[in-house]
Amino acid sequence: MSRKNGLRGFNKVSRAIGLWCAFLIMLSSVTLIVLLSMDLAGVNTLEAESPREYWIQFESEGRLLFDNHYRRGEKISKPADPTHSEDEYYVYTFRGWDISGDNNPDFIPNHAYYSFLAVAVYQRRQIKPLPVSSSNPEETSENDEGDSSFENGEGLLIGEIYG
Repeated sequence: MSRKNGLRGFNKVSRAIGLWCAFLIMLSSVTLIVLLSMDLAGVNTLEAESPREYWIQFESEGRLLFDNHYRRGEKISKPADPTHSEDEYYVYTFRGWDISGDNNPDFIPNHAYYSFLAVAVYQRRQIKPLPVSSSNPEETSENDEGDSSFENGEGLLIGEIYG
């Protein structure tokens, strides 16, 4: 008889443990659902407060090439790669668009999620030596002043700067 009582006691304990585990699982599920709904409510609030339209411009050599308003998430139309006319001493190759202001080509998003101005970045290559000043042959011309950052004529120029 004690063996039967022992089995009944074991059954009661295992049933209690099972009910307790079911309660904890239910409680954690409800907590998770509440937390997720609170997070989604925050995201919806942020999205509702963000602009619905963005202004996107593309510029080269001080000229506006493309200017358009886009709705949030709309696909951006990019203009064809611009060209920079060569001059007597340099040729220019389009390298990309700068939107961060650091004169380096940046990734342009495919869809509108913020407004930006993209400025064409060109690489210039010297094709003819610059003229030497007649007063001092070791000095370079005024066209070469401030150009020390462009070693061997391979520097990058933003579209607003002329060669």
